[in-house]
Amino acid sequence: MPRIIQNAIRNFTSGRPFGISFIMLHHVAGNLTAAQIASVLRARGVSYHYAIAQGVIAQFVNILNRAWHAGDGIGNRSIGNDRSISIALSNSGGAPNWPVRDVDFELCVELVTLKARGQGWRSVTNRILPGGVITHGDVRATACPGPDVRRRIPELIRRVNANLATTAPPAPRPPAPPAPNRYFPIPARPHNFNGSIVAALNRINTNSSFANRARIAVANGIVRRTQDFRGTANQNTRMLNLLMQGRLRRP
Repeated sequence: MPRIIQNAIRNFTSGRPFGISFIMLHHVAGNLTAAQIASVLRARGVSYHYAIAQGVIAQFVNILNRAWHAGDGIGNRSIGNDRSISIALSNSGGAPNWPVRDVDFELCVELVTLKARGQGWRSVTNRILPGGVITHGDVRATACPGPDVRRRIPELIRRVNANLATTAPPAPRPPAPPAPNRYFPIPARPHNFNGSIVAALNRINTNSSFANRARIAVANGIVRRTQDFRGTANQNTRMLNLLMQGRLRRP
């Protein structure tokens, strides 16, 4: 998981009433540090959720709030502000290509993977569809995020999808069959069978024959072998006490 530093900016609108459907990429049109990007955003009254600059990821706005980054409005089901997580990359050079550093691109792959996984997306696309990794220029007439980032978007999509495929949660296992009840149920109205194990077993619709009681006695350690069972008062009482405690094992 990449390390993310926090640098809160108050330029945002609370809440995400339309949910999150996209991740939107920007560039900052300058070779700026994360701290410099934060200063520019504060001065201009805008914001990104994240910026990646010179090997650092900074978070400016919580993704549960709408950052002001796309210029396509707030509260009108806009694609950018209302429904995306914004990530801006610092440049390592200027026009016309506006290149970004390889280290920042690697962090972008990690961050997009992290955010996609957090949204429960199994894969991403570069189309304006749920799970889309799109650019500022897809919703506004702007060259942002610049030719270098645009060129590398297919690689970004491929690598993020590879990450998501290798970290996808395993398919849920079918529920295990219910474990057999190892103990006889406690019979109701115990005063009606006058201390008789035969009557108690009959009450719970269980075979109360001498042979079956011998098997029950062996299962509960009352005797070692069925031939040792004699149906004595002591043996029957021990069996009955276990039954009334819910601890009489089935043979």
